[in-house]
Amino acid sequence: MKKKRCRRGSALVVVVMVLAILGIAVAGAVSPLVYEAETVSLRVETTRAFYAAESGAAVIIQAEVGGIDPPGVGDEVVIGGSVIRYIQLPSDGTNAILEGSSGSAVRRIELSFE
Repeated sequence: MKKKRCRRGSALVVVVMVLAILGIAVAGAVSPLVYEAETVSLRVETTRAFYAAESGAAVIIQAEVGGIDPPGVGDEVVIGGSVIRYIQLPSDGTNAILEGSSGSAVRRIELSFE
């Protein structure tokens, strides 16, 4: 009878070791996926911020051409979670500066008019 108990105990140790190795393998496989998901999320936010800034630039160009009223300095426009901030508007030879942001990503565009 003593030999059976010893075998049961060693089988339990083997099972625990196999589960530990499987846990480490799964953790090692999931870690790169989490990093990849964060990278993709940042890329999406960066693209949204750029498009928001580009939309704000189109508004300033239309205002300069005379099609619409210009926004004011410091104005913010929210479009689908992205924000356009008008930092500087063109006047007396200065450039227009605006920012588009989405999440933690920010893109700045500077426009020169001649």
